[in-house]
Amino acid sequence: MEKLLSYSFGISIIMALLLSCTDRSISVMDAQGEEICVLQTVGPCGILGRLNSIAIVDSSCFVICDESQVYLYDITGRQVRRIGRSGKAGHEYIMPQVVRSDGESIYVWSAMTMKFLQYDVSGNLLGEYGYASALRDFVPAGDNLVIYASGIMNQSIVNIYDKSDGSVRKCLYPATPEHKAISAWLSAAPLLYDGKDVYAVPQDRMDLLHIDESGETDLLSSVQSETFNVSEYKLTEGGSREKEIEYLYSNPYTVALLKKGECFYLLASEGKYDDRAGRIDDSHRYYAIYRFNKKGGEKCAVFSMESIGYSNLVSQYADDIYYICHDVEDDNDIYTLKRMRL
Repeated sequence: MEKLLSYSFGISIIMALLLSCTDRSISVMDAQGEEICVLQTVGPCGILGRLNSIAIVDSSCFVICDESQVYLYDITGRQVRRIGRSGKAGHEYIMPQVVRSDGESIYVWSAMTMKFLQYDVSGNLLGEYGYASALRDFVPAGDNLVIYASGIMNQSIVNIYDKSDGSVRKCLYPATPEHKAISAWLSAAPLLYDGKDVYAVPQDRMDLLHIDESGETDLLSSVQSETFNVSEYKLTEGGSREKEIEYLYSNPYTVALLKKGECFYLLASEGKYDDRAGRIDDSHRYYAIYRFNKKGGEKCAVFSMESIGYSNLVSQYADDIYYICHDVEDDNDIYTLKRMRL
């Protein structure tokens, strides 16, 4: 992908936003993200495998996990250290699936052992918390972990988990059958903690849900789109795996939520995947960005899937969306961290 200077990138995003607000038939374009760094794939701490998740810790470093290890990287793409250790012993993780940070601590969700592990940026263990369900995503929020629910806890969209006693304090917003089905994707989720309140968007509709410090909830805003239409989920329990996959491939879903001033930005995956002899064709799939506030919102830009990459490798930090693009050169994996400034 052609590399552009940050100034040119900013102009392209502004033009995309302006055009889309006046012409709803805007065509799909490549996201010209500002390149931050190329990740070191063979470093002093290990060989980087297939990536599962990323989180920006602060302006100087970020954390990623592959299917077996968790690594801290500096902003130049250099592998700094391994965080924790993979294994079956206490305080170890197996299949780290999601990493998140509050700027001071790094949290790892160990999918196989169903627990959260909390570390400082030096890799020292600070805490370990069991959670008896699979999950889609989570964010640390003070003394709590806010969990985007899945698995056996998927009756609600958001669970408030108390780290002090390892219990779920609140289950918020009933989940629709469509939300439950779509949450089977391995993806980041539209879940945000701004240091005071929590915001979330369901997988199947663009409703901005708000949770204040006292735990009170309300619907803050809602956006309607002709291109974001989730069909009714009619499969019964025990339905065929092929039909479940077909449902996932045929429907949009929400990916990430960003707050900037009084506005919110939502990243959504839209269009359809095609299964061509076991190979997923994403030429009819794309990412859409919606800007909205308490009065409603609108679609602002449409980007190709290839130019942003996998929806699990997306992270929100400050006022920007970060994502990792994957390329292959001479049979070598190339991972590039990019930033989208809105």
